[in-house]
Formats: sequence, C-alpha cells, structure tokens
Amino acid sequence: TWLTSKTAIPYMEGRKYANIINFSSTIVSRHDTGLGVYEATKAAVNCLTKVMAKELAEKKIRVNAIAPGPVETEIFQASALGEDSDVIHKRELLTPKVPFGRRGTPDEVARLAVFLASPESDFISGSITTIDGAMGY
Repeated sequence: TWLTSKTAIPYMEGRKYANIINFSSTIVSRHDTGLGVYEATKAAVNCLTKVMAKELAEKKIRVNAIAPGPVETEIFQASALGEDSDVIHKRELLTPKVPFGRRGTPDEVARLAVFLASPESDFISGSITTIDGAMGY
C-alpha cells in the first residue's frame, strides 16, 4: 500500500481530484484467532491512511480507506487466509451476524469507491469508511 502510493504521488500532484483509496477490513475490530497477521496488516493500512491524509493535504491529495465487512467474493468463498476448519467455521458463522441478513456485493463496495473518488467527497480525507451491513465493527 505504501509503495504503490509513494510511486503514484508524483503523478497525482497538481491534479484537481487527486485521491488515494486504500482497502482495509472490518476485521481490524474483531480480533479473530488465527487471523492476527491479516488483522495487523489491515490495522497498518488504517494508520497509514490517516497519516498520509495529513501529510498529503498540502498537496491537495485526499487519502481514504474502505473497510468492507463480509462481501461475496472469491476470497470469502475460497479464503486465501487458509482452508483449515477453524477459518471455514468462522466464515460460516459470520454471515448470520450481519444485521442486513446477507453479505455485501462487490458492486456495493465499488459504488463507495466511486463516491470517494468523485468531487462529491472533496472534503473527505483520512476517513476509514466501513461498509458492513450494520455489523458495527
């Protein structure tokens, strides 16, 4: 995340709607066993997002992050985090905890990204926006 941003920043300077959208996860607030490394990387993304927002404000580059809850994706189905029984069991237990009664869709996350990239959000920077069907993590 940091290397990609560092590489892109020189090309973004001076552009009217320059912004960086990082991807985090609501898992940062859940502290599930067996997922410590993944949680730590997403917590680092949140911290980096907030620091970069302040550092890049003078260059008029906005920095935000999207933190999805359970979204119906290949990674959710075939978890790149592993297929051990503990991970599979946790994944199966997660969806019923979503107050909306379903997983999100990639399209819903994409619409949030489009909003954050648009002029309609030009005063939003340093935000970690959750999209989690009211899970509240």
